[in-house]
Amino acid sequence: MEEDMEWNPQFDSEAKMKIRDEKEQLINCEWREISTMKGVTPPLTSGMSCVQYEGYVYIFGGFGGHSSKQQAIDSLYRFDTFTSTWTDIKAFGQGPKARTSHSMVIDRKKGVIYIMLGSGSRFGYSNYDDLFAYDILYRRWSRIQLKMRQGEKITGRYGHTSVFHSGCIYIFGGCFGRSLSDEMFCVNVKTKIVRRLAPGTRFPQPRYKHCMVKVTMNIIIHDGAEGGSARNRCNGNSYQPSMSEQIRGGGGDGFVPSSRWRKTVQKDILVLYGGCSERQAMNDTWIFDPETDLWEDITQTANELTAPRRCFAHTMVNVNGRLIVHGGTDAWSILQDVYEMDTTVGHPSKWRWRKVTDSGPVPPARYFHVMTALPDNSILIWGGKGSITHPHRFNDMFLGKIPNVKLSNYAEIPKKNGGRAEEKEEEEEAPHNSRI
Repeated sequence: MEEDMEWNPQFDSEAKMKIRDEKEQLINCEWREISTMKGVTPPLTSGMSCVQYEGYVYIFGGFGGHSSKQQAIDSLYRFDTFTSTWTDIKAFGQGPKARTSHSMVIDRKKGVIYIMLGSGSRFGYSNYDDLFAYDILYRRWSRIQLKMRQGEKITGRYGHTSVFHSGCIYIFGGCFGRSLSDEMFCVNVKTKIVRRLAPGTRFPQPRYKHCMVKVTMNIIIHDGAEGGSARNRCNGNSYQPSMSEQIRGGGGDGFVPSSRWRKTVQKDILVLYGGCSERQAMNDTWIFDPETDLWEDITQTANELTAPRRCFAHTMVNVNGRLIVHGGTDAWSILQDVYEMDTTVGHPSKWRWRKVTDSGPVPPARYFHVMTALPDNSILIWGGKGSITHPHRFNDMFLGKIPNVKLSNYAEIPKKNGGRAEEKEEEEEAPHNSRI
């Protein structure tokens, strides 16, 4: 695999390091059920999407309902994690039609939620190819008219995945009804221009109900006064940057002395895991570089310590550099497994999946549910489906905490309206000094 690695062809000794699995410390997730909730509780739902913003969890759409008639849903709900209160939001403007298996991302700097694509109640026959924006402060929907390049089109689909990065929405994969996609699109939300990215020589196979999240790596770039090539470290490890990051200078083959000039830059990559191909569920891991538009398969090293069970319709979140995967199905059974990958340890060649043990009231096995990371780095799970053969759905909620996770920089996120996102008259009177 080393010959094909795009990230760093010079890290041979580190890539071949021996994994001491017998000394790996077990990771434990402490669960507790949020059984007491106030307000208008959403119906039993699966296939919805969610985002978290300043302690509020926003959930849109899905498949289910309060009555015996199960269908796609067009409601937007907000859960206040400070007061455990649900709100059925009544927004202004033109909102999305009822849909499920869509995607939902957020621009945290502007406080805008984006919902795209998905399917109506008739899967494969009512696919959407649209994009909507929801302004959290003003509670207003608006439809974004996309500008496609000549000869290009985002065909309606569901079961895809999306990530917001640097003013753009990256969309990968999905299902058309009878076939799957391996396309990657980039939607610039400011210009509304859509680009279909060239796949390169290596890219993930077509898939459905996979997960993709963004990871930020710290890269320390060293430079010297002599000629030669710069040497760099990623989170403390040898790293070969992309062409835009390469710096001339340095001192030959050895690392540049610490007394010479150096700086730390951040690099964002997208991490994709799992999904279902036309034949089976998968447990592969890929990374995508938004600067070069290139994919790299890191499955061989990522699964070296623990090979997660093949799954799709699972959930994955980034908890301050630690990727957490929960649930899903392999098409035969429903899973309640939790896996963790620490991306803060250095170069992607060092990233390893590890099984997480559970304690407390563990969430029942489920798939087509949602999971999000809260500002205190706990994880929140809601809803989903608990049976492959029967329409058994959930509207329960669980909170999980994995110890030894450092707090993130939520305090640095610009906040509208003096802090909390919604209007003053909608805030609860109870003091917001504790989280669920």
